[in-house]
Amino acid sequence: MAQFDVHLNQGASRARYPYLLSVQCGMLRRLKRRVVIPLVPPPPAGGEPDPMLNPVLMVEGRQVLLSTQDITNIPVEALGPVVANLRHDAETIIGAIDWLLNQGYG
Repeated sequence: MAQFDVHLNQGASRARYPYLLSVQCGMLRRLKRRVVIPLVPPPPAGGEPDPMLNPVLMVEGRQVLLSTQDITNIPVEALGPVVANLRHDAETIIGAIDWLLNQGYG
């Protein structure tokens, strides 16, 4: 499991959150839980997500939104198979986390 791996969500929330993005650094591999951010389908026309908080990413040829405000942690064994790695979007992902935690304090 690497940072920025995208896992299929195998939990009860998979219809709403089809993918989970692992954002926890690899140095904390020994921990039994992983910090993840759900990746969700874009909203229907008219829905306007905040592009800083919810950037558009591509997974398996599909557009998904980083649902940064839904950041959580789950047991390692609950993570599904890895389907992608978004390391190439690291700056955008970290920027969204920073926006969530620090917006208004800079």
